[in-house]
Amino acid sequence: MASILFLIGTYPNFGGTEKVTTFLANEFVSNGYKVAIASFEQTIPSLKSELKSQINLISLSYPVLKKENKKVLGAAIRNFKVDIIINQWSLPFQTNILCRKARGSNKKCKIISVYHNAPNKNARVTDIDIALAKQESNLLKKQLLKLKRFGVESIIRLSMHYVYKNSDQYVILSESFKKIFSDYAMLKSTSKLTVITNPLTIDQVNWEKSNKEKLLIYVGRIDYNQKRVERIVDVWEKVSKELIDWKLEIVGDGPEREKLEALVLKRNIQRITFEGFQNPLDYYKRASLLLLTSEYEGFGLVIVEGMRYGVVPIVYGSYESVYDLIENEKTGCITSVPYNSGDIEKSIKKLATDENCLLEMSNNCIEESEKFTIGEISKKWNELFNKLVNK
Repeated sequence: MASILFLIGTYPNFGGTEKVTTFLANEFVSNGYKVAIASFEQTIPSLKSELKSQINLISLSYPVLKKENKKVLGAAIRNFKVDIIINQWSLPFQTNILCRKARGSNKKCKIISVYHNAPNKNARVTDIDIALAKQESNLLKKQLLKLKRFGVESIIRLSMHYVYKNSDQYVILSESFKKIFSDYAMLKSTSKLTVITNPLTIDQVNWEKSNKEKLLIYVGRIDYNQKRVERIVDVWEKVSKELIDWKLEIVGDGPEREKLEALVLKRNIQRITFEGFQNPLDYYKRASLLLLTSEYEGFGLVIVEGMRYGVVPIVYGSYESVYDLIENEKTGCITSVPYNSGDIEKSIKKLATDENCLLEMSNNCIEESEKFTIGEISKKWNELFNKLVNK
């Protein structure tokens, strides 16, 4: 069996990419592979306990391209006889340079780069877009921000192009991202592009579906740039007045939490609680509906996690891969672009007041989630490994 090394920015740590790395690493070990994980920051060492004991952790540090990193990573590649590097941090391009320098002349060691977001969406560009929206009257600042946006986006596109060109394979999360990535990264060929979705990173343990409550949940980071949780608060303020038996629980933390808590108090919005960072498992077991109103996502892991426990998702369709996860009106509701709070309200009211429809969609969700189990996703990785190693 091959030997695999993950390269990731921060690990062990909480976060979607980090959770995916843990589940894949453990599954690969179960399949007979040797696995190591190299990271530049080791924020929460206690999470190492979630890994199988055979997995080795390698500590790197910033800046990415310093000589010590090349030395440490190169030694790991030689000592573990690494066949495949999975670069989970493919943007910025410096990590690709480090991988190639560390492997040296050993071209048998293949590099797989993975992009964990929508190809044409980025937090830095979105920050500029938010600033632009606030500068309607100041034409000079608006023009400067437009120039900045052009520069930042150009660097990102060139970085994607460079990493794709200098990788043996490039993995994206959705079939619908193929053309978007090709256009955005200015590719002439997509022969090295592979689609592998993220796996479920939560095990389905014993639970009673009869324990479902009249509960809506949001699970994730509380920020404005991407998640736009204030949209959920605004919608809940309206529908809560009609759905008096229902409640909303916001599970997660982030820079906008205090601001939203203050807003809830100011408006006296009822039956909404901020739960902080928690293991979402108990919430999935109890909840009936999950809300996601992000401005962009790469995959939306919480959607399939909730579906695994029969939580019906209501999602703003701001990103293409959501259509890979949800069949509209069958395994959830997808509202159209541009964002309209009325569409979310309508979906909530429909499912909250039609028990038969909610039950049917809940059962459909559980069935659909089978596509995203770790066993199914690991098969696709195995196919890719065999292709690269045999080649």
